[in-house]
Amino acid sequence: MDVHGDIPEDLSRPRAPTSRKPRGTAQPHRASWAARAQLARLRGRTHRLLSALALAEDGRVVWSMVDGAALTMRDFSAGFLDEYVSRCGERLLGTAGAYEIEGLGIQLFDRVEGDFSTIIGLPLLPLLAELRERGAVQA
Repeated sequence: MDVHGDIPEDLSRPRAPTSRKPRGTAQPHRASWAARAQLARLRGRTHRLLSALALAEDGRVVWSMVDGAALTMRDFSAGFLDEYVSRCGERLLGTAGAYEIEGLGIQLFDRVEGDFSTIIGLPLLPLLAELRERGAVQA
């Protein structure tokens, strides 16, 4: 069963972030620099985040959807960015966009348009509505 359809493999297959700390050095490892660079690119800009999901029965997709949110990062200072990356550390690598919006990351934003569950990776409201429609969850 191909639940990924026409989505390129590099976008459709989830991956665990990986990083290695340099040995024998006190400098921040590359993972922290990657998170910092990502956040610096998004600073002062609006970007769109998409979350998708599908339900399958007997090996075939019976329902799918894509939901999106628009997030506008504020134009924060370099000092704020350094402190944020330092405090959050490697946790940022397990989050979309290298921000942890459900925690300290909310301070990065001026405006957020869209469903919170979509932003953190699983559009729960549409999923629950579909499960109720199918009788899988009590209405």
